[in-house]
Formats: sequence, structure tokens, C-alpha cells
Amino acid sequence: MRVTHGLAVVVILLSACHAGLESDSAGATEPGSTDEAVAIQAPDLEAAGATDAVDAATAPRLVIALFGTGVGEVRVTDVDTFTELATCRRNCILRPTEGQHLEIVAATPSIYKGLAGACTSASPTCDLTVGPGLSVVAATFATDPKEQWTLLPGGSPIASAAFDGSGNLLATSRGVTKLSPTGTVVWRIGLAACSVAAGPGDTIYAQTATTVVKLAPDGTRLWTRPLDPHAVGCGDGEGFIHNVAVGSDGAVAIHGDTGVARWDTNGNLSWSAPVSSLGEFGVAIEPDGTVDVAVLFDEPINLVRFAADGTPLEGIDHITSQYHGMFVVDASGRLLATASGHGHTDAFGHSVDIPDPDFAPNGICAAGTDVGWLYQLNDDSVLAREWTVNRYRADGTLAWTYSGAVETSFFDEFGTIPLDIAGAPDGRIAIVGQFTGPSFAGWIATFAP
Repeated sequence: MRVTHGLAVVVILLSACHAGLESDSAGATEPGSTDEAVAIQAPDLEAAGATDAVDAATAPRLVIALFGTGVGEVRVTDVDTFTELATCRRNCILRPTEGQHLEIVAATPSIYKGLAGACTSASPTCDLTVGPGLSVVAATFATDPKEQWTLLPGGSPIASAAFDGSGNLLATSRGVTKLSPTGTVVWRIGLAACSVAAGPGDTIYAQTATTVVKLAPDGTRLWTRPLDPHAVGCGDGEGFIHNVAVGSDGAVAIHGDTGVARWDTNGNLSWSAPVSSLGEFGVAIEPDGTVDVAVLFDEPINLVRFAADGTPLEGIDHITSQYHGMFVVDASGRLLATASGHGHTDAFGHSVDIPDPDFAPNGICAAGTDVGWLYQLNDDSVLAREWTVNRYRADGTLAWTYSGAVETSFFDEFGTIPLDIAGAPDGRIAIVGQFTGPSFAGWIATFAP
């Protein structure tokens, strides 16, 4: 990367926005066309790749250049006809007509730093009237120092994620996707899973609408079993359900709409039992094989407990003081719980007031010996929400905090909605859910210890 100052010339290697854009008088670079090099006279823009400069054509050209360490999108729309000309996820070149009135809209799941160049704005939106020759609009997307990598894999929102013992991330993204610790796709299979969990030896367990499936580390299907009627159901859409749990021996338990069922590591149904859910679907398996099942009792959440052989055990009352939450049991057997209701959210000995008078979705994870606690400030919007994740050390002291913001314009609301949080044995935290920008898609972000 090379940064210029003042009015120095920046030479940028520009690529087409994405395949599928067709060329017309106001279109983008044609799919399959070669990269086009243009010399750009603009202040304080980073070079995206050096090549020999060529003279800019006198015909109108609009360059959308994406800078910074974050990912994002820029949409270009004809204001008069409401026609979307392009959504650029990388540098792209458009061929508008002189005098055309355009709206430029930028969005990122990370940190938005503004638009610059021919269309300058600290908000996510600005207007541009196309002039002759070359115009450049630069959108900058930044990342927090704790943010390792962020992906927008496309497809529907991602509702479930888990780390395996080797630090790979499993997510319900376009089926089930396995991502390396650096964010590279290891494999993806077209399994319509609503919830995933990791097992011993990096095995994977997934729940679909009708089955429970065990996969080998390479994605090969080891066995598939029909769901017991008590295990049918996969949450209520608010996220953080964690209704699939795997024990150290490879046994799997699923909490459904009407109860809980357990299968051994070979897929044999061990037992099932009716348990009232009332909107709470959490389940966990302790190191000794005890199955803990979340149930809602009036206001607090209680635990109904079963031995590995299905024998009912004495439960635990009031693991949370509120009625909407999540719990996990970490590898040492420590119980972690969070809940929300009546204008506040609580976890790990801490409480935060929220503007929502009811509850806000919230989740918790074990990240090594630390704890990750995520809470949304409200659940009013279906597009984007403000949220915070706090990382606590084992002694309860705060290590760091990170917040997701919402960017708004007159017509748009951009940002993310977290739907699950997962912790890795090495201490990393992953958050998955929905990104709303010019597009609407799944979102994955990972954070360093």
C-alpha cells in the first residue's frame, strides 16, 4: 500500500465490481474484462496496486475505490429512475452519463470511516452529479485492533456457530461451512442445518428440521438419525439458542419444542424426556455426562437435569434472574449464564441497563478460560441493532469491550444483528448473524483474545 498526500497522483489498479454486471451507457465494467489502469488526481487516497498510469478518458468514468482493513459494500443508484447501477464489494469502474444524478451508499459490518473524493460524507450516503472525465469516490472501512477477520459469505443470516478443538469455526452458512483459524473456507456441504456443535476429535454435529447428523472432520457424513419428537424444533428466531450439546464421549443432546433427547456417539437413541421450553432451548452436557436443560419458570430460568442414562436428577433453580437468556458449561464444568428482561441484562456477576423495557437477545461463551458476553440494546429493528460484547477474565475482571453500531440515512439502516457467539479453546471469540447493507446476507466476525 502507498499513501499520497495533497494533490499527488495515485495510480490504482481497478477491477470490475463483480460478475453479472452488464455494460451499458451507465453500467460497470463488463464481466470478464481486463483490469483497467487509470491515473487519479485525488488527495489522501491509498494505492490499491501500482501500474503504469494512463490518461483518463474524457467520457465520464466513475471509480468506486474501497480502502482500509475492513470489508464493505458501496451501492450506486440513479436517483431519478431509482435504478441500482452497481453494488461494489471491491474496486469497480462505472460508465455513467454526464449530468446523471447518483446516490452513493456505503456500509460495513466493521467500522465506517466515511466517503471521500468526488462525493464526501461522514454519513453512509452522499449525492453526486456526474461531470465529464474521471470521478473517484473512496469508501474507507476500518477494523478494531481486536478484530481478526470478518466475512460476508452471502446467503441467509447465520444462526449458529461453534469452534472445534483445533480452532476451526463451524457455521450454518450456505449449509454447513468449516473455516480455518485464518478465515479460509476448508469445506462447505449443502446440509440445511439450523444448529451446529463440535464434538471430540473435531467431529461435527448438526440438527436439521428432521434429523441429527454427525460429520467427520473432513465433512464426510458418519451417520444420520431421525429426530425424536421431543427434539424437534430449533429455536424462536431471536438467536443464541445453543439447543445442541455434545459430551466428551461424543454423546449428543438436543432440546426441542417439547423436550430433550440424547443419542450416544454411534447414533443410538439413549433416551428422551418431555421438558417444557416456553421459548428457552438451551442444553449443555457436563464433563461427567449430566445433561442440563433450560426451562422457564415464571421469571427466572431453571435447569432440569438428567444423568447420562436418563435418570432425572435434582435441578438447579434460578440460574438466571431473568427470563430470556443462554447458558453453557465449559470444559472444566463451570456453568456460565446470561439473561435479560425488564430493562436490563445480566451475566457473570455484572448487570447492564438497556433501553428496551422488555428484554434484548443476549448470549455467552467460554473462550479458553475467559468468558464472552454479548447483549443487544434492543430488539426493535429487523435490519440492524446496537450491541456490545464484553470479554471477562476468569476472575471476573473486564479484559476488553467492543460495540457494533448502526449507520442510518434517510431511507436506510445499516449494520449487523448478532445471532450467536462462540468461543475457541485458544481464547478467540466468533460472532455470527446478519449484515444489512446494500445487500442482506450472513456475517461472521472473529476477535483475538
